[in-house]
Amino acid sequence: MKQNKQEKFFTQEQMLKNKNLSQGMCGQLANAWLKARMNRQEPTFLNNENETFDVAKKTLEAQVQMEEEGGLAMRRIAFIQTRTPHVHGLFATKALTTSEGVKDVIGQSRYALVGYTTRFNNTSHMIAFENDDGNGQCRMFDANMYFGETKGRCTEIREKFAMMIKARRAQDEHSDPSYVVLSQNSSKA
Repeated sequence: MKQNKQEKFFTQEQMLKNKNLSQGMCGQLANAWLKARMNRQEPTFLNNENETFDVAKKTLEAQVQMEEEGGLAMRRIAFIQTRTPHVHGLFATKALTTSEGVKDVIGQSRYALVGYTTRFNNTSHMIAFENDDGNGQCRMFDANMYFGETKGRCTEIREKFAMMIKARRAQDEHSDPSYVVLSQNSSKA
């Protein structure tokens, strides 16, 4: 007899396979993770795949509603919903493929959301970063990374963030640049 065990979120790919879906939810998941962190909460939804899926669906519904109301900010909904002051713009994806480049682009911003074109059928992917250099600890979220979230020393997390982008980014120098959203609040108190 099969047990009805609560499964922890593993990866976006596994979750979508379990739900018989093909449309990615990385943007919704990155925004949901970032929203939790901006509200100084742990992203406990990652402890349960069904809850993770439900949170992603609710984020998608909020994005669709925002778009229908004429809002162009659906890609950065976490910043809008938490009223976090922010700036957004385009950066060369190549600049985000080294730890030093990530540090230069993100700077002292506490939160960052990065969307970039991947080498997989020209799809886009979105990941999030929390910078807390005040205590030397940082976090990142990538729906394609095992369990979604990792945390540790900022130098290590920036390196992993860069490595994830470098491994998946479109190699064409003329591909779309990365869409980057940065909070205007500093990580240093």
